[in-house]
Amino acid sequence: MLKTVYNILLMGNPGVGKSMVAERMVGIMPSMNNSEKLDLLSSTGALPEHRPARFTSWNSTPAGFFGSAKGTPGEVTYAHRGVLIMDEFPQYRKDVLEGLRTVLDSRTVLASYGSQRLTWPADFLLVATSNPCPCGYLGHPKKVCKDSPASVTRYLGRLSGPVADRIDLHYWVKADEPNEDMTMVEERIQKVWSIQKERWESEGFVHAGHITGERVDELIEISSSVRKLLDDSVEKAGLSRRERHKILRLSRTIADLQGDRDIGINHLTEAISYRQVIPWLRSLVP
Repeated sequence: MLKTVYNILLMGNPGVGKSMVAERMVGIMPSMNNSEKLDLLSSTGALPEHRPARFTSWNSTPAGFFGSAKGTPGEVTYAHRGVLIMDEFPQYRKDVLEGLRTVLDSRTVLASYGSQRLTWPADFLLVATSNPCPCGYLGHPKKVCKDSPASVTRYLGRLSGPVADRIDLHYWVKADEPNEDMTMVEERIQKVWSIQKERWESEGFVHAGHITGERVDELIEISSSVRKLLDDSVEKAGLSRRERHKILRLSRTIADLQGDRDIGINHLTEAISYRQVIPWLRSLVP
């Protein structure tokens, strides 16, 4: 599993450990520097010692989730520079999921109350979890899904489209996920952050996930053979331009995690696989 700073949707059957994985994400992120701590202090009024990890509920209101122009920040701002965990992602209110689209794009929140306008920062790592269907057993190696095809299709529909389009990785969590030493994982991620910061800081970006769409092809170089596979895969799967950019950013980070200078076919193939979980689940519906 790719463990670095990209928004991620963890899918899997009940009991495989999706929530446990989500909770551990903040622990593998590099420590906060003083600039980040002061950034949080100015937006939330608290000086943190560690990166924040905010656990939200599926019944969150828009005001509690995004904040109110009356002067109260929401969960997305309290998660700034840290992790925002959304358990049971498809169960969230439609207006919350739709509002999340804008926040993930802009990394800020604009709250309105009458004529008053307030802007808060909201640059966080989103970790969302979801069962694959209402009963939870679609795709299970032994148990059978009891839901009707129509209900599964509706359920997966809440994970598709513009919201899922903005989540970098869709990952299927298995019951036998290998355990890794968290200290070693954190060290690898810190190394990749340092590599990418040195590579792109002069361009205004500190890691691949923050490179804007209009500059992805300029700043992330790939060979003609890798580009052809990327373009063919995007066309065959009907992926959006945004998804293409996400695949390219992920490919660069996978290569850096593996210590490779150039993006290879293997890095690109792994990145593409993180867009295939929902189509695979759809294929299981009768």
